[in-house]
Amino acid sequence: MQKYFCWAVWLFSSLAYGQLNASLTKPVWNVGTVAEVFDHRILRSIGANDQHGITNLGYQNLNDLQKEVDVYQQQGTFTVEVAKKTKGIYQDFYRGGMLHFFLTRTTLANVNARNFEIIIKDSVNQAILFKQRLEDDPGNIPSGLQDLYWNYFTLPIPKNLPKSFHVLLIDYSEKRPRTYSFVVQTSIQ
Repeated sequence: MQKYFCWAVWLFSSLAYGQLNASLTKPVWNVGTVAEVFDHRILRSIGANDQHGITNLGYQNLNDLQKEVDVYQQQGTFTVEVAKKTKGIYQDFYRGGMLHFFLTRTTLANVNARNFEIIIKDSVNQAILFKQRLEDDPGNIPSGLQDLYWNYFTLPIPKNLPKSFHVLLIDYSEKRPRTYSFVVQTSIQ
């Protein structure tokens, strides 16, 4: 039962929380520039968006996620019981928050999440805090995004993270892997 509830929370978070934050879908996010996504500053340090497509990152910490649960409860979307269970699951499985990824590529096969590995490193880009190769999650057909196939997925982070950390996204969809690197700085409010 807990497994199915976790899956339901994940699905809801992917659809509701995501609502494709406008900053995630912007094609112009150059290396060396900062974007503000979900109220956190994110520096793109390696890997530009180009003819291969868009690779963008967003982040919500545990506090952000729990605040959204409160909003959904106030709106009547969540009952008190569902809000309490959701917060409990977030506390257990999302301690480090949630990463959001928006990708576009020239083929449907290349946008599948199974082609990507996520590595989170500390603020000095040395120690690996979290590492995960993603599972099969097929992309979507083009819909006005320059005729590119796209995918949006989230990744819960079960461990606490520092206020600043590096996220590496390694794309294995081509013969030669491409690396994208971001520095997340939390809590800019």
